[in-house]
Amino acid sequence: MTRSTATLAACAVLGFQLLASAQTDERAAAWLAKAQAAAGGAERLAEIQDVELERRVSSAGILQNLSGTQLVRYILPGTLRQQSQLDFGRLAVFLSGDKGWIDGPQGYMEMPPLQLRQAQGEVFRAREALLLSDRDESRTVRFLGETEQDGRAAGELEIASKSLNQSVRVWIDAESGDLFRIAYDGVVLQGQAPETVELFGDFRTLDGVRLPYRTSISQNGRAVSSIQLLGARFNSGFTVEGLSQR
Repeated sequence: MTRSTATLAACAVLGFQLLASAQTDERAAAWLAKAQAAAGGAERLAEIQDVELERRVSSAGILQNLSGTQLVRYILPGTLRQQSQLDFGRLAVFLSGDKGWIDGPQGYMEMPPLQLRQAQGEVFRAREALLLSDRDESRTVRFLGETEQDGRAAGELEIASKSLNQSVRVWIDAESGDLFRIAYDGVVLQGQAPETVELFGDFRTLDGVRLPYRTSISQNGRAVSSIQLLGARFNSGFTVEGLSQR
C-alpha cells in the first residue's frame, strides 16, 4: 500500500439555558433548544470537555473496501486523535488547530492540506459541538425551513464556522428532537465536491447523553460507509500533549 493510498484511506474513514445571540436567529435557536433537550439537556452537553468513541467501521471505495475498528478521541473545540485498525494495518491521525499528522503502514507524515481540512471538518461537526453552536461566537446558525426528510417532519438549519470557512446542514426531528441527519460538501483536490450525508439511527442514552449508535454515510446518493458505535466516554481528562504522542 502506497503512502498516497494510506492518505486516501485516512480520508475515507475519517458527531445552559438558551442564549440566542446575534449569530443565531430565533427560529434556529428554538430548534437547537429542542435538540439540546433531546440529547440530554444543554447543561449536560456544556459539561463535556472531551469525548472518546469506540466504533466499528466499514467503507466501500472506488479502489478497495475497508473495515476495522476505530478509537476516536476529541478535546473540544479543536483537537482530534483517531486510531484505526484496518484491513491493511494500523493508521493513526492527529489534529490540533491547524496542524496534524498521519502515521500508518508507510510511515509518518505531516498532514497534507486536503486531509487537514477534512480532519478540521470532522471536529467542527462533532455532535456535542454542533448542538451548542448557538453559544459559540465563531459559528453562525441559520434557520432554513421546516421540511420532511427521510419520512420525518423536521427543522433544517445551517451551521457555519467563520474561522474554518466550512458549513453543515442539520435536520432535527420535529417529534423526538433528535438531530438525525447532516449534509456537507466533501473534500476533493479539484472539481465538484460530492455532497456527503450522514444519517444517524439507533439512539440510546449513555451517561445522561443521547447518542446515535448507527451512522450511514453516502456521497451524492451512493452509500460509502457505515459506523457502529461500540462504546463512549466523556470527560476522561485527555490533554493535547497526551493525544499527540505517536
